[in-house]
Amino acid sequence: MRASGRVLGLEGLGRWREASRKLIHSLGILIVPALHVASRGELLAGLLGCLAISAMLELVRLKWPRWLPFKGAFNALLREHERGRPAGYLYFFASTSLIVALASRRAASFAIASFIAGDVASAIAGTYIGRRRIVDYKTVEGVVCGAIAIALTGAIYPPSLSLSSAALFIALELIAGLVEVDDNLLHPLALALWAEAFYAIAS
Repeated sequence: MRASGRVLGLEGLGRWREASRKLIHSLGILIVPALHVASRGELLAGLLGCLAISAMLELVRLKWPRWLPFKGAFNALLREHERGRPAGYLYFFASTSLIVALASRRAASFAIASFIAGDVASAIAGTYIGRRRIVDYKTVEGVVCGAIAIALTGAIYPPSLSLSSAALFIALELIAGLVEVDDNLLHPLALALWAEAFYAIAS
């Protein structure tokens, strides 16, 4: 009974961690309206500043953990596979900086919005209802819900772009798990490239 309670406690802690991570991650959607309010240079400066701060924090966390500020919060939010390597937020700021610097505004808007929608839906669904594991910490239920979330962005963006990107998301989820590429780097960049190609073909 005691062991069972401990397992349930660990599961509850894992769910709290994922929900907290994705609540923070969802704030990245603010980049989308910023694309239409701020200039490219202003937004890129802000993202590069976040990237520089993230890089310094990760360097301290990995090399000199005793000097890390907010150490308790960092450790509570880290996934197990991130404890010995850079965490996802560093890759997120790297990919979004590249997208804002190089992609068109509409492609950047779609890539960031669809990535966040898919990633948040996938993680929450995988944590709470995921039963069939595919690779690493990814589940069939999570991947399907992530793809559905991206397809639903067709209410704002071109439906054919959203539907095709949902299929791309499924492929990317499998690739990220098999080759150990962080999905915060792979997914946004791949979605931005596809969006650029889509808009170029459509125009």
